[in-house]
Amino acid sequence: VTYTITDTCEPTTIESTFTISAPEAVVANAPATMTTDACDYADQAAVDAAFNTWLEGFTVSGGCNATGDYGTPTAPLLCDGGTTTVTYTITDTCEPTTIESTFT
Repeated sequence: VTYTITDTCEPTTIESTFTISAPEAVVANAPATMTTDACDYADQAAVDAAFNTWLEGFTVSGGCNATGDYGTPTAPLLCDGGTTTVTYTITDTCEPTTIESTFT
């Protein structure tokens, strides 16, 4: 911004700059889709532990205070099998987004 001062005796100008730097890009990661066999686990607690470890693969960095949340998903039941699809919602001032992955 250039500010011009008009004066009979001493006209002058002054300048100043206001800059906003762009944030780092949001980097969101999801764990790879995982498919395993029920017989690979000793019990439901082992399935739950594997599922919770898998959930740790969801991460987010960068952006303007980017945060991620996948709610409270639960692992498939050992003896029933099944798939749990997890949606990871990234909240960010500039780049909100969602990503998904599945655990079968």
